[in-house]
Amino acid sequence: MKKAILFFTLFACIYSSYSQERVLTFGLQFKPLFADDIIVDRTVSQTVNNINYSLNTNTGFSFGGVIRRGITDKISFETGINYVSRKFDIDVDDPDTFTGNSEFTIIGYEIPALALVYVQLDKQIFMNAAFGASIDFFPSDVGTRTDEIYHISNRRSWVMPSLLANLGWEYRSKKMGYWYLGASFHKPFTNIYYSGVRYTSSTENTDAFFELNGSYLTLDLRYFFHEDPLKKKTKEAAQPKKDVKYYRKLQKERDKANKK
Repeated sequence: MKKAILFFTLFACIYSSYSQERVLTFGLQFKPLFADDIIVDRTVSQTVNNINYSLNTNTGFSFGGVIRRGITDKISFETGINYVSRKFDIDVDDPDTFTGNSEFTIIGYEIPALALVYVQLDKQIFMNAAFGASIDFFPSDVGTRTDEIYHISNRRSWVMPSLLANLGWEYRSKKMGYWYLGASFHKPFTNIYYSGVRYTSSTENTDAFFELNGSYLTLDLRYFFHEDPLKKKTKEAAQPKKDVKYYRKLQKERDKANKK
């Protein structure tokens, strides 16, 4: 009985979803980035000739613009462009003489494409789940150097695809627009960069190599401007063939009368 009540409650919520059909709106978003420590380790380590190397994925951020288009009353499509800053640091530990680190940042751009499905929870509160893909762009390689640590990260490719998944809630107001809070998971299909690190104070060859996965979790903060639904284009009704023949017949009879 409880399962039946839950099913019909969920069905009613979906059926009563607030319509965004034909709504085209623009929004702004800011997303703090958190390293994905659930699927991929945030810290990877190596030991080469008794020198300990660690590469750590730190927090970052992303911001950009979003365009949302309502397809039906329950499904929308989103795209846009985002600036993304990923932060990393490298720790080097020579047990005998040295402990230090070096920091670097990878800048990228993303063009996402998401399909969203809505469920209405209250008069102005909605929940959505989304899934899609992103095209990620990486403008350049990155290198850093200190007195003891030399590092370079080479991009695997300047453009790479990624998977996207999102879950969130939004408050919709005709006067104040749409306020959105959610979370996203971003997963590149392959590693995005190869990193090499050298401890320059060592007399031996102590190079360490790492692969940067690039996946991350985000907290999504968005604001959409309110827009009214686009008006449907209406075509002028074509005249029936019988009416056209009838008017032509009348026109011929009028021309004959004028000639007389």
